[in-house]
Parts: sequence; structure tokens; C-alpha cells
Amino acid sequence: MTTLQDLREGAYVPNMGEVGIEIETECLNEYRVPPLKYWDAKADGSLRHIGIEYILKKPLNHNSAEYKEAIEEFNGISKKFKFLESTYTSVHVHLNMVDREIIHLANFITLYLIFENTLTRYCGPDRDGNLFCLKTSDAEQSYRTYVDLISAISSGRANGYISRLVSNQIKYSALNVAPLRNLGSVEVRTHGGSSDVVEITRWVDML
Repeated sequence: MTTLQDLREGAYVPNMGEVGIEIETECLNEYRVPPLKYWDAKADGSLRHIGIEYILKKPLNHNSAEYKEAIEEFNGISKKFKFLESTYTSVHVHLNMVDREIIHLANFITLYLIFENTLTRYCGPDRDGNLFCLKTSDAEQSYRTYVDLISAISSGRANGYISRLVSNQIKYSALNVAPLRNLGSVEVRTHGGSSDVVEITRWVDML
């Protein structure tokens, strides 16, 4: 079967890992981020207090030795600087679809939508109706995008459709498919802010 990489040859970096993670953090006290092996730390002006987003430098295979080392590296940062529990932060998980068969992408979207309400409840009441991770039932444009994408996949037009995805129209969907255009991933934005690596890894496991 055709993979996304086959379909959009040359559009993506090949042979990357399965999971990318973005962790938004806030801290009351200014601090200097030490050199990190697995994470890029970027100031985030959209957050309150001292907002820094930790982004995996590259996708890693789920439960690989590198993945576990990366999680432990962030855990060390979290314990050292004692991040706040904030309703303004969130954890975003990118699932790499580059080497998946194109039908797997359609299946994942379908399954996510079936379980979206349950997943949102799991993530807590402040995530339901949150403007930065809108459920499909709250965002008609997202629903139309998923339907059109799956229709394009089934009719052999996926490459053209993905190349025209516009980020600002669907960026704040709980399931954001806009990164398919340049990264080959779908981004799940449902989870609230957390620096608890047990909670974060459990969420990644579920996805």
C-alpha cells in the first residue's frame, strides 16, 4: 500500500521517529535553560509569567531508549525549576504519519473522532470548549476538513489536498491536521498543561 512518503515524495524528512512532543511551561522565577540533548526551549509570549515551550528536537520512536532518555531529561528540568500548574499551558503531541500507509491516516482520524468526547473528558473540564483545542462538535470547519481529507484519500487526491491545507483555518482544532503539509504529522492538542512526565507519557501511550 502507498505511504504518505510515497504519495508526497520529497515533501518530508525521511526516517524520522513516531512521536513529537511540545510541552508549554510557566514559571514564577526567571531561569537559564541548560544545554539539552533532546529538547529545544523557546520563549512563548502567549503564555503568562515566564513561558517557555519545550519541543523535541526530532520525533522519536515510542518507548525507544532515546524516547525514555528524552522524557527523563525533561523530568530533570521540571524538578529543578518547579513549573506552575497553569490552565494557560498545554501539551501537544505530534504523531508521525510519513511512513504510515495512507489508509492508516484516514483510520486514525476516524478513530480519534469516535473517541474525541471521551478523550476530552479524560483531559479535564477546562479542555472542553477551550478555544485552543476545539472539539469537532464545536468547530464545523474542522469536521469539513476531515471529511474532505478522507474523501481525497479514498479518491486518490490526497497529495493535492494535503499540499493546500491552510494552518490558520484549523490550527486550534483538538486534532490539527495542518502539519501534514510540511511535517507529515497530525497534532493532538487536547491535553492540558502538565510537566508531570508520568501523566505525559500515559497520554502519549493512549494516543
